[in-house]
Amino acid sequence: MPKVSKLPEVPLLMREGGILVGLDTEVVLEIKAQFALDLRNVTDALRSAIAQNDVEATRFASHTLKGLAALYGLIKLSDMAELTNSHCFADMHSKVVKYGTYAVRLAENSQLKLDALFGKETDVAA
Repeated sequence: MPKVSKLPEVPLLMREGGILVGLDTEVVLEIKAQFALDLRNVTDALRSAIAQNDVEATRFASHTLKGLAALYGLIKLSDMAELTNSHCFADMHSKVVKYGTYAVRLAENSQLKLDALFGKETDVAA
């Protein structure tokens, strides 16, 4: 069973009680748009690296995803990316596929839930 952090999921960014408190909506929109782009790019890179059985690219993408997810308070995603990263060895491809595919699904789900993460008033085309 994967090791999971005991940190809370997502509340870091919430408009009420989170790090976005007091920021102008325009600034939050910029942060949201950049996060959406970064998340999409690193998720695509991880998906591609796993499909190509490219250990080094998988290691790099999963490490990047781990940091990006942690920065935005997506602890479960960060943990799964870290688990993927820790199995980036040629003889562990099946575990990389298992954990990496799950990390990709979590990232895609996070992409779909940007309103919940940033607040509805920050609608932006992703």
